[in-house]
Amino acid sequence: MSTNRDLRRTGPTAPVKVRWPVGVSALVLALATSGGGVQAQDAAGSHWRLVFAVDSTGAATHGDKEALLASVRAGLPVRVGWRVTWRLEDGRTGGVEHVADAGFLTIYQGEVFAQLAPIVRQRPSLDAPDITLIPSETWVGVLDSTGRLRGTFRESGETRVTRVAVRWWVAEPAGGSAGPAASPSWWP
Repeated sequence: MSTNRDLRRTGPTAPVKVRWPVGVSALVLALATSGGGVQAQDAAGSHWRLVFAVDSTGAATHGDKEALLASVRAGLPVRVGWRVTWRLEDGRTGGVEHVADAGFLTIYQGEVFAQLAPIVRQRPSLDAPDITLIPSETWVGVLDSTGRLRGTFRESGETRVTRVAVRWWVAEPAGGSAGPAASPSWWP
């Protein structure tokens, strides 16, 4: 039987008290750091360029949202990264960083929404660099360009909406082709 601990999200806004199960049911897709740069290269030779980023309040911290919108309209591959942080009652803090391919992209009222592929729920250890899988639960989520993350556990229907810092990378194909025309009116 697990007990609950009170956690407080940290960030530029006042901390918000949240109840999480022990072990913090954060979802870790992959540890991701930019290494101080804004470009990475995958095995196929495409360069991933950071085109837009927001902090947890939705304020732009890098790039231009119009560049992100144009890239989505051009059909270029997009990856998203976000950070989840917490503070325990005893004062300890922690956090995880995630990166995932944007599996399904939507533009609505000038904002970009990225659906994330379902994953098995994961829980980081509070005492060691370790992640525990919880195979009986599946998580699905959507991030938007205002820094909002909506995640739902399929089995329980539990949904959480939280503010997170988000980074948006776009793959620029080797050879310089930018894909289809990025016109705002690409359908009739």
